[in-house]
Amino acid sequence: QAEGILWNDANAKQLSTSVAGARHGLVGVIWIGTGNVSVGNSTTETSMIGGGFGRKVFPANYFSVGKGIRITLHGQYSSDGTTPDIATMRVKLDNTTILSGAFSVAPQTGVSSKDWSLNANLFCIATGGSGSFGGGGMITYEDFSGNSIAGAVGLTTATATTFSTTGTATVNVTAQYTGAAAGDLTRCIYSTI
Repeated sequence: QAEGILWNDANAKQLSTSVAGARHGLVGVIWIGTGNVSVGNSTTETSMIGGGFGRKVFPANYFSVGKGIRITLHGQYSSDGTTPDIATMRVKLDNTTILSGAFSVAPQTGVSSKDWSLNANLFCIATGGSGSFGGGGMITYEDFSGNSIAGAVGLTTATATTFSTTGTATVNVTAQYTGAAAGDLTRCIYSTI
């Protein structure tokens, strides 16, 4: 396409333009989550994406090879000070886990409202009924003093995960504790897709 021209790229299923000889897709945020969601004192897997504006559901046949989704969540965690627990976070399309990672909520008395962030990228690798996705990401979380990052945990998948692109696809991120402790709490405040 000619430099500076805007066109509907039927293969990538998006608006595109050409800048300095390179094709650039025009994409943006399709979901802004503003509803607080908390999981704590439970071992039940719980969605961390609450109410908000936009859409979390992609239509059937939306994905093409190379098309990606960027997911960002920000929240806070607290610890009961007695029991170390592991919070596992899973990035999903419908009920299929594409990425997962776990961070330890270490026992520390009086730890509350410490920040964490999840940044994930999912990419369509193959389309159709036997389509597949891969990707990667990171969970970072604040230390007990509140001054620095205590840790970073990779969100990984060893191989591409099979997921049919012929039906709709709902983006979700869940959290689940290994144990139920009264003072352990992970709360999602904001999310974007």
